[in-house]
Amino acid sequence: MSKALRVSEKIKRIVSKYYKIIIFKEVPYSFLPICIVEADLADPEASFKKTQQELKQKGFQIKLEALSEKDIKSYDIDENLTQINLYFINFIPKELSISEEKKKKYSKIQVGLALITGFMVVLSGIFYVNFIEPYYGPLYRSTIETHTVIFFFCIGMLAIIVVHEFGHVIFSKRHHLECSHPFLIPGPPPLGMFGAFVSIRDDPQTRNQQFDVAVGGIIFGFIIAFLLVLIGFFFSEFMNTEDYIAIRMMQSDKTYSEAAEFIRDRLNNYN
Repeated sequence: MSKALRVSEKIKRIVSKYYKIIIFKEVPYSFLPICIVEADLADPEASFKKTQQELKQKGFQIKLEALSEKDIKSYDIDENLTQINLYFINFIPKELSISEEKKKKYSKIQVGLALITGFMVVLSGIFYVNFIEPYYGPLYRSTIETHTVIFFFCIGMLAIIVVHEFGHVIFSKRHHLECSHPFLIPGPPPLGMFGAFVSIRDDPQTRNQQFDVAVGGIIFGFIIAFLLVLIGFFFSEFMNTEDYIAIRMMQSDKTYSEAAEFIRDRLNNYN
């Protein structure tokens, strides 16, 4: 019981620094107390963040829940306080940190998945150009040049997914939420990958945290996609239809009419 009291006192000391405690009641045979506080209307987000950070160091995550009228009556709270924002603070025990052994294990898994996914994405690009969409092949003079372009294109597409996931990671760290690096999920050609995910060990507790973590991936993904589009325009080789028909005729042994008809059919498929 003495240990339970020590834990309760530590919790109470931290909470009282940032909230006015209305009720703090220890529960028999449990070290997690019942805690009802009055919200800091001036800057509620700052109070929550500071409380969360200090309690996290003690091995707890907190979650605030608004009191209902029924709760206010059942806890016999002063009627003068019923119009003020009152909240339960739920204390959720959390593992303080992942062991070094687990971190090394996860790092090896992440690196292995990243290498496999990168290989499968490039392989899917080669498979796509050679077997599914051979329309762009004649633009390049050699197999090596063709595969070089495919490689950089696929790496660019993979970068969008990776940077998107790191957007979630960066914004999670910004809110002091423990988060893993991305796990990439490889897939067979022509897909290359099934996506990626990050593991957030601390649940976002406020709307701002939820919004920032969610939109962080979108922002970073958009930035890298926009940059890749600019790079694509800068390095793209533009040519008129006559030149392309000539290349098509030279590399595929087709007549002018056959090459022109092929191009027309392919372009119609994209409309």
